Amino acid sequence: MNFVDFSHVPSNQTEIHDRLENWAKWCRGSGSRNVHPMFRQYRDNYWEAQPAPTYLNTLDATEIQKTMAHIPERNRLAVQWCYIAKSNPTRMCMALGVSKQGLFDLVTDGRTMVKNRLTVRKDMCINAAT
Repeated sequence: MNFVDFSHVPSNQTEIHDRLENWAKWCRGSGSRNVHPMFRQYRDNYWEAQPAPTYLNTLDATEIQKTMAHIPERNRLAVQWCYIAKSNPTRMCMALGVSKQGLFDLVTDGRTMVKNRLTVRKDMCINAAT
């Protein structure tokens, strides 16, 4: 049985990985799951200093969201699974009809497609401005 590490990101994709992580946080929204009005779930450390929140780059997230519409469906679903859903890989493999290595390849290729598409869009904007 082969093990596939879905958390592995090739070194040439670290920049787009960070941007996709930002996009995934933007897609999931900000849920306040730790707040509850009942005393039963009261937290003693509520008034202690909390770490500073990390802010999202919403402009970049919306640009990636627009780009995702132009990615082939199987790659798009694999990238969405990897960053947003983060559910059981076996289920996603069955839904797409691929092996775990095939799912990993779809995610890796999807990242490359998003990166290339964003690079092309940026070049088109620069060329249109001149």
